[in-house]
Amino acid sequence: MKIVGSTVPDGCQGTSNVASIAHSRANPANPICRLTRVGATTMLAPMAEWIYFLHPPRDDFAATMTDEERTAFAAHAAWLGRLLADGVLILAGPTLGKVNTGIGIFEASDEETAQAIIADDPVARGGFARAELRPYQLGFLRGRD
Repeated sequence: MKIVGSTVPDGCQGTSNVASIAHSRANPANPICRLTRVGATTMLAPMAEWIYFLHPPRDDFAATMTDEERTAFAAHAAWLGRLLADGVLILAGPTLGKVNTGIGIFEASDEETAQAIIADDPVARGGFARAELRPYQLGFLRGRD
């Protein structure tokens, strides 16, 4: 693993957790930073939040998946589990009902890094669903002042 830089970027306030995120929102000049990894490179960088939509190819997708789609979504679940274990993923899950859009919120230092993260999703990469990425800002969180 290659680590880029040995100093904290200007204004970084340490690692991300709910309390430090609240501090960062109250003090936008002092962003939260954490070690982030893209490929073989690890760096300390300010974190931004991203929302990732995964649009299925048809209505009632969860109820009508083929065996090939189920296999791809099992790999997708494992991929999400790794992102969660690595501290990148904040939350993920599907919408319920006729349209089963997947939603994930995660941290990445910039759009290029966020794109690299979702490019690794087995479902999007395999063409089983259409990926959409947007910048996101957490506004309200239960348990946070």
